[in-house]
Amino acid sequence: MVRNHKVSFSFITLYAVITAALMSPLARTGFRNSTVWPEGDASLPIWANEFLSHVSKWFSNGSPFFTDSIYHPHGLNLLANTTSFGLAVLLIPVTWLIGPIGAFNVSMFVSPILSATAMMWALKRFVPSPYARGVAGLVWGFSPFAMEAF
Repeated sequence: MVRNHKVSFSFITLYAVITAALMSPLARTGFRNSTVWPEGDASLPIWANEFLSHVSKWFSNGSPFFTDSIYHPHGLNLLANTTSFGLAVLLIPVTWLIGPIGAFNVSMFVSPILSATAMMWALKRFVPSPYARGVAGLVWGFSPFAMEAF
C-alpha cells in the first residue's frame, strides 16, 4: 500500500514538472505580468479574477448578473459565463495576494495537475496497477483536448 502511494506521488510530481515546462515562458516575462495563452483568450478569466474590484459596477445598473464594464456595449452576462466566475470565486485569496493575471496563471498551472490526478484517483477502484493509473492520468490531463480546454 505504501508503494502505491509513492508511485502516485511520483506521477503527481511528473504532472507538476510537465506543467512547469509548459508554463516556462512565464520565467522570462514574469508570473504576474503576462500569460502563456494569447491575451484575447485569457481576457475574460483575468477580468473575472478582478471582479471584486468591479463589484459596485455590477449593482449600478440594477442587475447583479450583467455588466457593460467589459465587452462594451454588449456587456457580459454572468449566467452565460459561469465557469470563469466560479473559478474566480475560488481564487479570490490568490487574486488579493498576487493580482488577477497571477491568479489566472495559478489556475492554468494547477488545472492540468488536478485533472490528471483526479483521473488517476478515479481509476483506483477499477485499475489495480498504480503505473497504469498514472499513465491514464497523464494521457487524460495532458491530451490535446484537455490542453485546448485549459
